[in-house]
Amino acid sequence: LDATFGTIAATIASGAVAERARVSVFGVYCIVVVSFAYPVVTHWAWSGTGFLRYSDGANGPHHSSFGPAFVDCAGSGVIHCTGGVGGLLGAILAGPREDRFRYPHAYAPHNITLIVLGTLFMWFSWYAFNSAAIFSDRNEDEGTSAMLTAVTMNTAISPSASGLV
Repeated sequence: LDATFGTIAATIASGAVAERARVSVFGVYCIVVVSFAYPVVTHWAWSGTGFLRYSDGANGPHHSSFGPAFVDCAGSGVIHCTGGVGGLLGAILAGPREDRFRYPHAYAPHNITLIVLGTLFMWFSWYAFNSAAIFSDRNEDEGTSAMLTAVTMNTAISPSASGLV
């Protein structure tokens, strides 16, 4: 599951540099993120010894260097923060799309059917992905059923609400 999370963190930046980066450069970026950047950030947040979440004793409460311990449900904070920072850096380095606003018709969606189909595939996969992340983090006696219900409802409601915007 961690390899999947690392890959997702790397591919989040693909939208930020779409049509402005070569595939070979993006491939090197993905290798660097998955091999070096993502493991460092996950250690900070998830290891129990990183500065975002650590414990003073074996069963003591968790703290961070900045106050309360970092809590990350299903890896969303670490994955999206790593991918978002990579996307921001990539967009800054790649610069703006040339002639984006001079010829707006050139950037129109090419196939609405495939866009909607891809969105539905992603939405469907979020159910399995988010549920698997909940089961990997929790024991049955810690309220897994209630947490799974809340995560499934949020997985359904969030994209539905954004579709209304």
